[in-house]
Amino acid sequence: MSKKVNMPFGSLELHDHFTIGIINEGEDLRSDQNISIIEACTNYYKNNNFGYISNRINSYSVDPTVYIKTSKLANLVAIAVVISDPAQKLSADIEKVFFAKPFEYFTSLLEAKTWIRNMVLLKNQQRKNLS
Repeated sequence: MSKKVNMPFGSLELHDHFTIGIINEGEDLRSDQNISIIEACTNYYKNNNFGYISNRINSYSVDPTVYIKTSKLANLVAIAVVISDPAQKLSADIEKVFFAKPFEYFTSLLEAKTWIRNMVLLKNQQRKNLS
């Protein structure tokens, strides 16, 4: 099951275990836009664990403080960032400081999907073991 959500600043592809976010070229991702992403994910996943993949095929900036609020989503397990150049790696390193959960970057979408899926399945197994 998957769903595509278009927003003025980008798009989301919501899948069973993860969301892939693509932000438009030149955007400055701010708190109000991040709230739209959080709401879409909260509505789609309800209480199910999920991961977020930021597929950075476009050049844009992110206010790193958005990760402070994002970290508080109980069912968000991890964030993966798909980067294509060294400058994006530097930005991701700064953003990682503001996110209190696993946050990794990858050079391919397939690697990011695999890692996120494994992180979600691990968290689901941990939750099941505690029940």
